[in-house]
Amino acid sequence: MKKLIIFDLDGTLLDTLTDITNSVNDTLKHYGKSLRTEEEIKYLLGFGPQHLIEKSFDKSFSEEEFKEVYKFYDERYALNQNIFTKPYSGIIELLNILKKDYLLAVCSNKQDHLTKSLIKTVFPNLFSVVVGANPYQRKPNPEMPNYIMEKLNVTPKETLFIGDTSVDIKTALNAKIDVVAVLWGFRKKADLVAFNPNAFIKEPLELLELLIKRFNN
Repeated sequence: MKKLIIFDLDGTLLDTLTDITNSVNDTLKHYGKSLRTEEEIKYLLGFGPQHLIEKSFDKSFSEEEFKEVYKFYDERYALNQNIFTKPYSGIIELLNILKKDYLLAVCSNKQDHLTKSLIKTVFPNLFSVVVGANPYQRKPNPEMPNYIMEKLNVTPKETLFIGDTSVDIKTALNAKIDVVAVLWGFRKKADLVAFNPNAFIKEPLELLELLIKRFNN
C-alpha cells in the first residue's frame, strides 16, 4: 500500500521550459554566445544547473568560471521563474485528490531555494516536504528521496516516485522505490523505455486508476 508520492518538479508538475530557456538565453547573450531554442534546452534539463549551463555554452567551465556564469543565470532565473511557468493541465486537480489519501513531496534537481519558492507560490499547502539540490546531492543520487522518506517515516515499499526523465527513473531505482514515468514533460516514451519504469502515463489523472490497479491491490 502506497502512503507517499514523490514528484519531480520541472516537466512533471510544472511546465518551466520557457522561463528556463529565456534565463539561459539572457545568460548566453550576456556572454556573447549563440542563443538556444526551447527544444534544445528541453533535452538539457533534469541533470541540474551545471549541466544545463555547460551544455548550453558547449563548454566545460573551471570552478571559478562556473561560479561567475551561474551567478548571472541564477539571478536571471530568480526574476524569470514564474512568468510563463504553469502547472500542466490536470496537475492541480490530481494533487487535490491525492492529498486526501497520501503524503505528497517534491524532489527536484533545481536549486533548493527556487524549488521551495515555486512550490509555495503555485501549490500552497499541498506538499509535506519540498527539497531541491544544495544542500542535498542531486538526482540520481537517492539522498533527497531517502531524506523525504525518513522525515515522513515511510518505507521505500510505501513510496512512489513520479518523474519525466531518465534521471528520475534512476533516482527511484537507486532509492528502491517504484516509479511512474510521465509523457507530458520533457521526454518522449522512446527516450525512457530502456530505463524500465514500472509504468507510463500520458495524462495526470491516469495516476489515480494506476494507483488502484497496480500499486494498491
